[in-house]
Amino acid sequence: MPGEGPNCVWVKALLTCLLLLLAAPAYAQIVIPGDELPAPTVPEDLLPDEDEKNDADPDAPAPDAPPEGPTPELDAPDYSRVSQGVERRERLNVLFERLGEAEDDAKAKLIAEEIWAIWTDSGSASVNFVLRRAASAQKLGGTSRARAQFDTVTRLQPDFAEGWARSGRLAMDERDWGRAISDSIRALQLEPRHYHALWTLGSTLERLGRQDEALEAYREANRLYPALEAVRERVQVLESEVEGDVL
Repeated sequence: MPGEGPNCVWVKALLTCLLLLLAAPAYAQIVIPGDELPAPTVPEDLLPDEDEKNDADPDAPAPDAPPEGPTPELDAPDYSRVSQGVERRERLNVLFERLGEAEDDAKAKLIAEEIWAIWTDSGSASVNFVLRRAASAQKLGGTSRARAQFDTVTRLQPDFAEGWARSGRLAMDERDWGRAISDSIRALQLEPRHYHALWTLGSTLERLGRQDEALEAYREANRLYPALEAVRERVQVLESEVEGDVL
């Protein structure tokens, strides 16, 4: 699979080490003083909001139907003869190559939005709907409702990486460190380039005092998305701390 070989090797090596962390149930009871680390954030959901649809002016002229899929480019490859799975993978390969080369934050965000659009589409309208409601509940502070809905997503579609990634991020809010790690690992097994799951994993490990492992997770997220400032800052901070400890 183009562009994913070294990444998969890295993920397998780190995740094997992290399995040892999950053997310690005491993580769920750990209280970290001074919890001032920036938490991973997700962009606004790209799925349409039903409330926004209902607010449309019924007398307004109907807009032209937008083309399906990403905006076509002059040199866009022809995916008409390949399966949806192959098309999805190839689109992500192209987008991640562009994301790694993006020179400014604005351009990188536009590319990241295209990646999120692919990631948040499970292929099931019902699963997409539950994912949307779970994300909205989490944003509004409805942790228990969000947890029930994310659990529904992962139960209905266990091979949907985005469901596990968002469940892991919610587990951080719940201070359930073991679940934050395990759900992030599951997301990375399904999508090794999921930089947000790597960010959640690094943030959780850092809160547990596992700076070495956290730094590796941050570095990989930074390699995939160099313009993501919050992750880049954590890399710089931890590199200084870890290298300082070694010296």
